[in-house]
Parts: sequence; structure tokens; C-alpha cells
Amino acid sequence: MDEHTRYERGAELGWGGMGRVLAAHDRRLDREVALKEVVASAPSGSATSRRLAREAAITARLDHPGIVPVFDAGVGPDGALYYTMRLIRGRTLGQALADCPDLPARLGLLRHFLDTCEAMAFAHSLGVLHRDLKPANVMVGRFGETQVMDWGLARDLRAPEEAVGSSGELAPGATHAGALIGTPGAMSPEQARGEEAGAPADVWGLGVILWELLAGRPPLAGSSVEEMLERTRAGALPSLSAAAPDAPPELVAIADKALQLAPEDRYPTAQELARDVAAYIDGRLVGAHAYTPADHLRRLVRAWRAPLAVSGAAALILLVVAGVAWQRNTRERLRAEAAEEATADALRLADRRLGRSLAGHAARAERMGAWPEAEVLAAHSLRLHEGPEARGVLAAVGAVTPPEPVESWDRPCAGGRLLDGGERILCFEGGETRMYLRGRAEPRWSLPDHGRWLRLLGEGAFARLTTDRVLELRSIEDGALSWSLLRSEGFHALAVRTDAAEHLSVITPKLLRRFSPEGEGASLPICGAVDATAASPWAAGWLVACDDDSLQALDAGGAVLWSQPLPVPASEYVTALTPRDDEQIHVGTNAGRVLLMRRDGLAAPPITSDTGVIVKIRPLGDRVVVATERGGLRVALPRAGVWTERFPRDATSFAADDDHVVTLGDRVVRWRLDPEAPVAGLGGTVGLTAARLSPAGDALVTAGGDGSVRVHALPSGRLGADLGWQGAVVKDAAFSRDGSLLAATSARGGTRVFRRSDGATLLDYRVGGRRLAALGERFMLVGYGVQATALLAPSGANRAEHGLDEPLFDLAAHPDGRAAVALGERGSVVFLDSEAQLLRTARFEDAQSVAVPPDGSALLVGTREGLRRFDPDTGDVFAYPGLSEPVLDVAISPDGRRVAGSTASGAVRVWELESGEPLLALLAHTGRVVSVEFSPDGQDLWTASWDGRARRLALGELAMAPEALVARAEARWGLDPDDAVDALAR
Repeated sequence: MDEHTRYERGAELGWGGMGRVLAAHDRRLDREVALKEVVASAPSGSATSRRLAREAAITARLDHPGIVPVFDAGVGPDGALYYTMRLIRGRTLGQALADCPDLPARLGLLRHFLDTCEAMAFAHSLGVLHRDLKPANVMVGRFGETQVMDWGLARDLRAPEEAVGSSGELAPGATHAGALIGTPGAMSPEQARGEEAGAPADVWGLGVILWELLAGRPPLAGSSVEEMLERTRAGALPSLSAAAPDAPPELVAIADKALQLAPEDRYPTAQELARDVAAYIDGRLVGAHAYTPADHLRRLVRAWRAPLAVSGAAALILLVVAGVAWQRNTRERLRAEAAEEATADALRLADRRLGRSLAGHAARAERMGAWPEAEVLAAHSLRLHEGPEARGVLAAVGAVTPPEPVESWDRPCAGGRLLDGGERILCFEGGETRMYLRGRAEPRWSLPDHGRWLRLLGEGAFARLTTDRVLELRSIEDGALSWSLLRSEGFHALAVRTDAAEHLSVITPKLLRRFSPEGEGASLPICGAVDATAASPWAAGWLVACDDDSLQALDAGGAVLWSQPLPVPASEYVTALTPRDDEQIHVGTNAGRVLLMRRDGLAAPPITSDTGVIVKIRPLGDRVVVATERGGLRVALPRAGVWTERFPRDATSFAADDDHVVTLGDRVVRWRLDPEAPVAGLGGTVGLTAARLSPAGDALVTAGGDGSVRVHALPSGRLGADLGWQGAVVKDAAFSRDGSLLAATSARGGTRVFRRSDGATLLDYRVGGRRLAALGERFMLVGYGVQATALLAPSGANRAEHGLDEPLFDLAAHPDGRAAVALGERGSVVFLDSEAQLLRTARFEDAQSVAVPPDGSALLVGTREGLRRFDPDTGDVFAYPGLSEPVLDVAISPDGRRVAGSTASGAVRVWELESGEPLLALLAHTGRVVSVEFSPDGQDLWTASWDGRARRLALGELAMAPEALVARAEARWGLDPDDAVDALAR
């Protein structure tokens, strides 16, 4: 059998910057395998191939049950290196942990962690380091298997080190001091500092996995990459004892030892770590744990519990026999009643547990952007168990206007490409290429051989390269052959176009090649010394993305018309691009980012997806439809920098036309998109420090760490003005009470008052601050070491002494605008009138943020340990349940019924103000949530975060009954909970 046809490639299982993993069928041995090959659209230089070959060689040496075995390696028909390995059917340890509802469930995965440690002990014994240990790189099989995966960053200590070059590739014989190898949040301190790492670096990675197993989240969850690296270098991980107070102390001690800052203080290798974990599982003494005399006594009791239990049981039997004569009737009745009640309790408990599990799946789906699945799972969760987590998911997805299914019809095949708005479908299955018309069960035409690649052309034609290396030009209408050309080699086509003379032009990673029925014409080099990673036809010729992070426009002959640097890091490259018009271009990257480019740079903030490589982009009005490797189809709004719609994850292909999108999944569905849908959020390039609504709710102003002050019209989200005047961080912004003015304050750039209608500067005040509030006709300003308050108006600024010997750092206006309350740096709660004169003071030592309800009966105070309601007259304090971390901002709904708080971990919560009943809980951001604000009608909650996003949460979902939510979700998406969970697992 020809080696080139031995493996029949199937569905993609994973994707990375170096290679992709596919399910494949080994025809020679009739078995299913996993095949990893060099990414076709990645730079195809020798460094990428060396990395894959090096990974295969190292993995093949590690013959251990806990390490995926390598079966074969070779060169594919297109010249790309590949290797095959065992196909593991299961999920990653990270997914398994995310699906666990509590600590006992996570401890059920401890045996898999021990298997991971023992596999790494074997690797260390052969001098091999993994250097990228994390839950995502450990597979848990359906039959109890544990396999350590992805040895792409491994190092063989017995061979010379290959250093990481500036592009992220391995360069033989080179050195690169300070290169960071690994994953932020999982890499060891020495890796984070760019130092040489040994076996203790892998021990640190194992410790991070154990930390997450015990705490239910990674140690540095919610931190930015820079913060992760800085805290890792310092060894400043959160206390595991505090994060997981119910965790077994022996396991906490093992994790603490594995996560010591100095490598010499950790376990020397994974073998010593494995011994301690095995000792805990077997009930033996754990070396890392310091046992007290009481611990030893408890262990003695456990060792003798069987004899003691026998003695106790005998005594109990004697007592029962003595009383059985006169208690029999009563006990039978009580037993029946107790059994009935126990059954009811068990059913209620099962419903609660299932509801919480579904809520956990829904929250994970929402974070992935899988909004249809999130809505279905959250609605069903509420039918079983009312909980704020499910309500939080529904508030998030409820802010997104879903696409409306207009019509649907049966699909002719499992996968293919849609043409003419779904009227035709090209299918690739059974080793054939087939074309179906809508509603027809039989193909219009079929061709043998699905080909190595197929590209659609204008004028109803397509080009393909067959597995036999025949280049063909054919008609889409009937599959008729226009011409064919036998090639001596295969090649990868990034983009294809044809001209009136039926010449075929193809962009490959190295060349612009021209073909005709007579043979090959000119072959012109492109991108200089580097490779092209993506290309698209363009009105004037070609658009090409090169691996030197440049975007080039070429004429039809390959000459460069212009070149534009791309704002992407060295490890990121373009995987898809398409022109929006003659001036703007949509670009997608391997990191899941979508950029709208002009010749002079970015035209809008980048939009980031966590669902993998962008493989296709198509404009649709002022939006763009995007296909990703792992996350199905999504719609983005570039001008707002956010995702707006999401289709069910079974959708694998799409066609866009006007305000409609047709998707190919379990069925072919035509969806209508609402071009006037309210925006669900806003994105930016840097962290936000505040997002404040106008009094009428028709505008939102965002302040940013780059000095930006942007005013967005609502509900569209369109940018109205950018009023930034300097590069320093803008800390806060606020509208005047009538909405005609806007003020913004910067730590170093002073404070300005603008006229909203035209953006004109009315007051330039040289003093900056931290918080602004609108009172009467003026703005009040406090913060940053100033023991006074400023009152600002277009006519001028007044400095008001409040008489306290401490600066004020937080400020909130009373809803009627006649007074304000502020917090002092040493625990004072300060009440001020509209002239900033001191009315009264109180004490609250731990306050970080404050808000005032409409009736002024109490204060809502954010503390380092949660949200509190504080009565300054009586000193009474009420703690709102469910939150024990610092609350950075507090907001109260206009009707005074609800209160919202935000945290440093990215969480947002809403409670009933009076009763304290939790209404909503959501991990809304990946960074600190610095502001929360209710809309004037109380139906929305806007949040802003250091992650650069502002989000809108739809609070109308809080009032809907679970049955109505379930009916709406299932009617909207055609999914049940099983379908949703299966879609997330794909």
C-alpha cells in the first residue's frame, strides 16, 4: 500500500501553532489513530518541521502506559511531516475538573493525577522534561486511561538544548537568553524568568494541577498574562488552605511543597511527588505533612475501626432485641414514614445536584461563547434548582439578540460547503465530491476522489488538486472538466483565482504560480524570505499575509502595491483574511483574534475568541461572520469590538447574504440577523477603568488605561466621540445630571469638563482624581492624597476643604443629587452636601467602595470580604451571602430594590437589597471589574473591566419562570440538554 494513501484523514481533534491533530484510519492495520501534522497554513520553514520531528522522537522514546504511544511517522503527499499515535476517546483533565460540581467529585480524579505523576517520573528517569504540564495536556479516557499529551516543548537533558527564537520556533544550536517556555499560570518561576529549568519545573506544573484539583480553579485565574508572570516569578500564589478550606491537609501539604519558589525546596523529581500522593491514597503517612499527636490518634482509631464497629454492632443488637417486643408496631409505621420522606429528600437532593451541574456546564458554555448551549442548559438548571449562577448565564446571553431561524431543510451530508445561500451544497464523503440541490436526496453530480484541496472560483467554477496530483478546473453546475494538468508534486493553495482566459493563479506559502491547460506559466516569489500564511483575491490582485507580520497588497502579477505591519505578537500569525471593501480588510489569526485593518493601521479594536484558530471570515453588512476551528460560527461587530451572535456548535459551514446566514449542521438552517439589535457590550485594546451611563440611558462613556474617553451611542454602540487628551490612565468619567456635560479625570493629566453635543472642552482643571460624581449643576472630585474636594463646572473650579485629616478615595452621589457620601483612606465614612461641606461622619474600617440607596436609610459598602449593608446611626452591619472577596464597585438599581457588586476576580453579583437574596452570579470578565451601573430603567446592568471590555447584562431574565425559559430556549435553538452537552464535548 502506498504510504501516501495509508491514512484516511478524518475530523480535526485539536489545533496548535505548530500542528493539528486529526482522527485518521490506518488502512493497513485497520485501526483508528490520531495523526498530528504540520499546520498547512502555518509557516512551513524547516524550524516548524524540526519541532514536530523532535516532538515525535521524544514521545516515541517514552514507552510508558501513561504517555501516549507513537505508532508511525513520515512525510505526507504534500511534503508535510506527520506522526501517528494512539487515539484516546475521552476528555482533558481540565474539562473533567470543570465538570465536577464539588471537592468530593474532584477528589475522584486524584488517581488520574497520580498516574500523571508516575508518567512524569518515568520521563524524568530518562532525562526528559515536559515543560508545559497543565490539565489541558492530560487526557482522561472513558475506560480509566490517563495519558500525558503534547510534548512539543519537551527537552531531552541528554541532548543539546534548542532555544526558542524570536518567532517562537526552535532554532538548532542557537541560544536565546530569557526565552519564556510554557504556559502563563502553569509555568514554574524559573521558566517565567527565562532561566534554565530542570525536573523541579515539571514538579511545579504538577503542583499547579493539584492546586486546581483541590480548589476547583487555577491558582492565578482572572489575572492578566503580565500579572500571572509577575506573580509566578515571585512565587506569589494564593493560599491553597484559604482557597480550599475543606481539602485534605495532606494533599494541601503536597501541593505546597511542589509549589515552593526555590527549585531545591520542591520535590527533586516527579517520582518523590508520586510517592507522597500514593501514600495518601493508600492511607499511609505523607512525607510532606507534619502530623500532630491528634492526627496520629485519629489514624489509630481508623486502623481499629473494624473491631470497634463489630463490638458496637453487637451491643446495639442486644438493645434492639430487648425492646423489639413492644416497639414493633410503632417502628414499622415510623420506618414507612421515614422511608417515604427519605425518598422525597433523595429526589430533591438529586434535582439540586443535577441543577447545579447543569449550571456549571452553562457557565462554561457562556465563557466559551457557546450562547445557544448556555441558554438551554441554564434554563433546564433553573427548572431543577433555582440558583443565581444559572440566572447569571441567562442575563449574559439574554443581552445578545439571537439570530431568528427563518426556515430549515434536511442536510444531504455531514459536512461540506454551502453555495448560493444554501441552494447548492458541495459534499465530500465516501472518497467522492458530490453536488446536491436543495431538497434533493440524490446528487446532481459526483466525482471520484475528494481531492487534496478544493477552492471555489467566480463564474460558477472550482479548482481542485486530486490525491493523484492532477490539477483540475471544473464547472459547479455539472462538474464538467474544463481542463486538467498532471503535476509532479502536490502543493498547498492559500488562495485561487481565474481570469477570462481560464488561466489559474494560485498563491502558495512561497510563490504566486500561474497555470493553463498547456502547463505552468510564471512562478513568482512572494513575502521575501518568509512564508505567506493566508491570502485572498482582491479587486486589484491579491491580499497576502506574510510571516514577518506584514499585510501586503499585490497586483495580478505579484508586484507589491503596498505593505502594512500587522499589530500582532511574534507568536501570532494570520490564518484567514478577506477584503471588506476597497479600503478595509478583515483579518483572523491563529490566536482567535479578528482585526479590521486599513492601510494606515487598525480600523477598530481587535475582537478575541477563545475557540481557537480563525479559519474563515465573511463581511455581512456592518458585521462579520467568523468560523473557528473549535467553536463553530460566530458573528462580530467590529465597530463595537464585540461578538454579537452565535450559532449552535453543530454548524460547520456557512454562507452569508444580506441580513441572512445559512448554516450547515444537523440541518441546513437559514437565519435572519437583526441589523438594529442592541449591542451586548463594547471591546477595546486596553483595560477599562469605568463605564458610566447617561441619565437617559442613550449613551455610555468608557474610560481607559490608554487615556481614552469614548462616548458610545446606545443601543447601537456606535462611537460618537473620543475625547482623550493625554496618554495617562483616565480613572473615571461621569455625565452631568441633565446629560449635557461630561467630565473625566486622570491621575496625571488633570480633569476636564466637556460639552457632550460637540466634545468642546469647557474646563481644564490641572488636578487629577480617582472618582467623579454629578451633584446639582456641578461635578464633585476626590482622590490621590488630596485632603480636599473639588467642585467643577464649565464656569470654573472650587476647592472645598472638608476638614478631615485624611484623603477621600471613593465617592457616590445620592440619587437625588443633593448630597454625596465618600470614603476616607483611614476608615471614615463622610457625608457631604452639594457644596462639599461636611454633614457628618461614621467609621467603617474595611470599606473599599460605597453606594447610597434612594431612601438613604443605609449605605451599601464593598469590603475586602464581600458586600455589607451599613446603618451609620445604629452601627448595624448585614453581610450579603455568597461572596467573600474584595468588592471593587457597588451600584443600586433606580427603584432601590437591587444591589450589584463587582470583584477583582471578574465576578459580578446581584442581590435583593432588603432581603439579601442572591439573584445573579456570573464570572463576567477575565480581569478586575472596576465598575457596575444599572440602566435608568433598571432592566440592564453595565460592567467594565481591566480585560478591556464593557458588558451589558439583561436583568429581565431574573423575572422569567423556569418553564417559560425552557420553552423559549428549546424553541429558539432546537436543542435539549443532552444535545447541548454533546455539542460542548465536540
